[in-house]
Order: sequence, then C-alpha cells, then structure tokens
Amino acid sequence: MRIVDILGPLEAETLFVQISSENVKIRSLVSTFFKCKIPLERTANKSDVLALDVKPLTGKSSKIVVGLLWHACFGRKFKTYHWYILFRLFTRTLQKSRESEALLAILCILTANAEAKRWQSNLKPLRSILVGKLGDEQGTKVLNDILKQLPYQLPKKGPKIDDLLDIQQGTIRQRKPKELVRIGVGYKDKGNLPKGSTLEFPNIPYEEEIEDQFDVLLRQVKMKYLNLM
Repeated sequence: MRIVDILGPLEAETLFVQISSENVKIRSLVSTFFKCKIPLERTANKSDVLALDVKPLTGKSSKIVVGLLWHACFGRKFKTYHWYILFRLFTRTLQKSRESEALLAILCILTANAEAKRWQSNLKPLRSILVGKLGDEQGTKVLNDILKQLPYQLPKKGPKIDDLLDIQQGTIRQRKPKELVRIGVGYKDKGNLPKGSTLEFPNIPYEEEIEDQFDVLLRQVKMKYLNLM
C-alpha cells in the first residue's frame, strides 16, 4: 500500500515537502497544493481560528498559476488573499532561478504599493503600478523583463479567477500539543572513562556557509526593480 493511499494526496504531498531537501519547480506542482487554509486572525491561545478555506476548482495547477499571475499583473480582482497564495507558491518553489526572481519581484512591487487593509481588498495590478511610476515606455519594458522570466507565457485575456479557486470562510481547529514525557531524576550514574584514556572530539570538516537563497533574490529584486521606483 502506498503512503498516498493512507494519507490522501494533499497530506502526502505536505509530508514529501517537509522531508524533501529541495523545493520543486513551479511546473512540478500538483493542483492539491492550492488546497489550504489561510488564518484571518492570531492563532495564539485559540482553539478555533477564523480562516479562509481555499480549494482548487481545476485539476491543472498550471491553469491556477497562470490565472493568479495574469490577475497580479493585469487584473482588477487580485485580492490580498490571492497575494498570500502567490507568496505561498513562491516559498514552495524558491530557488536561485530567474522564475523565483520574477515571482518575488511581482510580490514585492505589489506590496510596496499596496493600500489594502482587509483580506478581501483589491490590489492594484503590476502593470498599472509600473506605468504609473516609470511612464508607459519604461514601465512596459520593466514589465516585459519580468514576464519573460516566468515559466509560463501569460495569455492576452485572463481567465476568470473565481473559476480557478473556491474561497470560503471557515475555521481552523487547533489541537493542544501533547505534554512532554518527563524522565525521573533517580538515575545518577554518569559513567567514567578508563584510567589513561583521553576524550577526543570527532574531526568535523569545515563546511562553507551557504548564502541564503531568499536574501540573494531579494537583493537582486531591489537592485533591478525596486530601486527604479
């Protein structure tokens, strides 16, 4: 019996994400990735948390990704919770790549110019922001530079975003964590080294520090795009 048969596709994918050493690419995502709950309030000291229940309405993840990206760049119905879903997509597929840089650029520019105060507020599309800040010619040039780095070519006419994801208000039921198993203090023997023996520490080879991928991408986005505005 496969693990997916026991846990279900969504839970199995979540488990594979947690034990995987590398993030997947955007094209490798399955549609069940978009099935999630978005908290709408603080989760501390609460058993029931108000949340948005997100469910995919199509079995093709590419349709959802393209739809979200199109509305983020050109649409008028891209809301705060759509931004959150796109950010979740970014963190799941984060790599030192052109597509991750483009996705982060979209997210950063949208938030740097957002006036939204509620989860259902509409965000101004990327094209309007760039053209408004840089002018039509330069804004269109920067927009095209970002779009050509994405793994999908966006259509001229965007799909209806409400046909891609079902968004309903619900709750998250939080379980209390299990109490720690405590070991008694009666055992006193701490062991002894034989006479004449010495304690040797293992020779651990020096590992070069790996630069944080997100930090690298964020610096690139600031230098290439945010500094222009």
